[in-house]
Amino acid sequence: MEIPAHSTNGPPENHATHRVAILHVLAIVLVGSVLLTGCWNADFLDYDDRDEVFNKHVTGPLSEIFSYGHDVLFFPVTTLSHRLDRMLFQSWLPGRLGTWAPGPRVMNYIYHAGAALILWRVLLLLRFTAPQALFMAMVFCVHPMCCETVCWVAERKNALAGLFGFLALWGWLRLEGHRWRWVWMTVLYLLAICAKPSTLGFLPLFLLIPLFGGLKGLSENAPMQWRSPKAWVHSGACLIPLAAIGLASIIINVNGQKSLVPPPGGSLYTALLTDFEVLARYIFNFFIPIRLSICYFVAPILSLFDLRVLLYGTVLLGLVALTIALAPNRRRAVFGWLWFGSCLGPHLNLIATPLLMQDRYLYLSMPGLLIVFVETCAGLQQRLGSRSEPVFRMAAPVLIAVLALLSIQRSFVWQNTLPLFLDAVEKQPKSVFAHYHLGQEYLNRFLAARENPNVPALEAKALQRKCLEHWRIAADECPDFTSCPYYGIIALNVGEDFQIRGDLVNAEKYWMISAYPRYGLSNFDSVRAISLSWLAALRESENKPRDAYDFANQAVTALADNPTRFLRARLALTLAQSNSATGTERAELIAKAEADLKSVMPGFEAYAQARKMLMHPLFTTAQKSTFP
Repeated sequence: MEIPAHSTNGPPENHATHRVAILHVLAIVLVGSVLLTGCWNADFLDYDDRDEVFNKHVTGPLSEIFSYGHDVLFFPVTTLSHRLDRMLFQSWLPGRLGTWAPGPRVMNYIYHAGAALILWRVLLLLRFTAPQALFMAMVFCVHPMCCETVCWVAERKNALAGLFGFLALWGWLRLEGHRWRWVWMTVLYLLAICAKPSTLGFLPLFLLIPLFGGLKGLSENAPMQWRSPKAWVHSGACLIPLAAIGLASIIINVNGQKSLVPPPGGSLYTALLTDFEVLARYIFNFFIPIRLSICYFVAPILSLFDLRVLLYGTVLLGLVALTIALAPNRRRAVFGWLWFGSCLGPHLNLIATPLLMQDRYLYLSMPGLLIVFVETCAGLQQRLGSRSEPVFRMAAPVLIAVLALLSIQRSFVWQNTLPLFLDAVEKQPKSVFAHYHLGQEYLNRFLAARENPNVPALEAKALQRKCLEHWRIAADECPDFTSCPYYGIIALNVGEDFQIRGDLVNAEKYWMISAYPRYGLSNFDSVRAISLSWLAALRESENKPRDAYDFANQAVTALADNPTRFLRARLALTLAQSNSATGTERAELIAKAEADLKSVMPGFEAYAQARKMLMHPLFTTAQKSTFP
């Protein structure tokens, strides 16, 4: 399949015969199916799949699809598609394959292949030749970076956003000047953004197209024509409802996003500097997809004088300048770069989550890079002359075959969570998310093995040890440790492990990390309370009753349950009887201890002990009689 040089003479070459068009459709759909080779019959992943498919919005009443709160994201179109999956596959597929996960995974590919076919039609509208459009659509469909969208059921939203987003773009180009254009755009854009909010990145793209002179200006080398005021009014009227939809989506989903963090480095300035590396690594992974991972480590760039700014900035500017200079249609090459930046914009960490870089973030931006690549190859072919034509003709199918082989290889890591994160730890050893989720998978396997009488105790214990080892690495060797929303859980468990091994210095170190989280990240109150309780017990063992009581008091503030209240009561009595307590302070400590002991409920293991403690001489006879 060749990528011929762009021709500006004669009629456009995208009017293939009906028969050839059918062959192109089949080629696009079939080549991308290799994405499922290694995982099509796998069960749901423990990593997010079950949360997406079995949450109340999918399993509850139909009205739940359109409900949202301050703790959930709003994906009604994606949620509706999961409900459809349950109707189609849940009743019969488990009896044949042991799980109904293959059904939703195949549906992911159907939506992805549909997005590739719509993209193919968009590229033909832009007057790429039939072989060029086919090549780009096939690369988009088979690229290993799309394994994350297809193989991971939870990323259904990505494929749906591409399907409806590319349909909206097709309508924006095809229906220029048509009176029903705004209806088409509003409906398709609404569906896209209700599938995934990051479709917001298409909005600048819709604005850029009129600036390039519309479809005619993008597809030809003729000078851009001045658009009439009427044309601008029509385009602006179409964009107003889209902007309103985008604004509403931002408000809803920012409120529902539980893991927002400060931008990398702490400010928008450092986020923009860090994006130099992020953009360069995305481009590298797109063109050389041999080190893909479910998660990546990116060290924030804090200064303009960081050498990475010079390195990545030079590479990016040089690449943009070189590709535009080589392109026969420079306007279209510029448009490709703007497509890349526009659709990647929502994921450039200005509104940041802990995951600064993910393969799926490039999904909607990928066509922009493909446009740049094809334009650059066409320019090279023109400059090298007709002798280079066989080379380019052979290079296209070879490239697609290589991508297909890499996708097959990548698809096998999506069989379950263990190979997925073993792969991530190998490729991104400094990523806290790689080590945390691998440790969590070992923990899940340990808990299952402990309940299975056929599994030797030593084998189960080895799984627990692997979990704690990866969590220790996450805490000690991953610079992004505190960006993980669950770092408090990691630190608590690692601290308890050091305590069991008698290393109280390290135990205290990790409990302090767990007790005092940074950035207000999701650090469960129960985790903080347990860590503070361990610190209180540690100070008690060091004969420091005041420090012990202070930690216990903070534990009750974090979570006022039976264990923390009983601990505070016991330490309050100890402190009240010490020589350091004044008369007024002693009375307050005794009153607080009494209230805490009375709050201990029957069924708690220390209930009897709490009742016995209330018989202490420090309490009055009247106070004793009120205890249940």
